[in-house]
Amino acid sequence: MSTYASGRRSNAICDICGFQCRYTDLRDHITNQQPDGLRVCPDCYDVDNPQLQVGRQNLSDPQALYKPRPDSQEYVGMRSFAAYNPVIGLTARVTMGLVTFGG
Repeated sequence: MSTYASGRRSNAICDICGFQCRYTDLRDHITNQQPDGLRVCPDCYDVDNPQLQVGRQNLSDPQALYKPRPDSQEYVGMRSFAAYNPVIGLTARVTMGLVTFGG
């Protein structure tokens, strides 16, 4: 089994900007939730944006019903509601600066 050196005293070059940085500061570059093989410095590291992950989120917006019931004229009379209007016959007269109620 082979082992690798820790690299704590080593320098490396960023694959994006080309500047020299510490080897231990390099991070894997992530694109579409997968590493793409680039090693980048902390300045070039960018968090993978969820808006670029097309197709991973369910964006469907269903509008139609599965088994809809058609409207029937048979039940129209059953759908009426009794109307209650507690303000019948009330009129309002408004004058500048003074509001009066009565009829």
